[in-house]
Amino acid sequence: MRLRAIPVVLTLALLLSDPALSLRAGEQAAPDPATLIAANSYGKWLKDYKEATFDVLSDFQYPFPPYGKKLSDRKITPPADVQKLNSQKVSVSGYMLPLDMDAKGVTKFILVRYLDTCCYGLFGDPNEWVVVTMAKKTVFTRYDSITVFGTFHVGEIAHGDGRENIESYYQMDGVAVAVHTEAFDKAAGITQ
Repeated sequence: MRLRAIPVVLTLALLLSDPALSLRAGEQAAPDPATLIAANSYGKWLKDYKEATFDVLSDFQYPFPPYGKKLSDRKITPPADVQKLNSQKVSVSGYMLPLDMDAKGVTKFILVRYLDTCCYGLFGDPNEWVVVTMAKKTVFTRYDSITVFGTFHVGEIAHGDGRENIESYYQMDGVAVAVHTEAFDKAAGITQ
């Protein structure tokens, strides 16, 4: 029984001793301040970027290929409202699931509609999330919703031999993030 605990203890020790893998007690992440939107400028950002909602992004049946067929063997034609977003300045709101993160912040994450979306729980089709790559590190937030601003891209990204390895249908080159804490929303004049 004790021998099984050794790998767990060693793993925890590595995580706690490597600042690139975890934050030490009392240490704060240091994202690039240019990526964080202040409440008093939130309205300006909203005017400069077209809003896209997950209701619009996921409003079509995602065409998975039959087993054994390559993803490239089919054509995906999203609704016109989605096609218009391609290569445009767009804002999307949701929750962050980090993919590339260290003690200084997050550079790549998945933006999802619901907080409880993850690989262990709820997950949807590839048109129900956005893979965001930030130009500079931004803050990590686990429970607060965010609005991401950047250039939006429509088109499937797949890995491997092109079979059953879909990463996402949407990508975004992120430039800034608004973190919707209660204080931020109050200062920005956002009401529920």
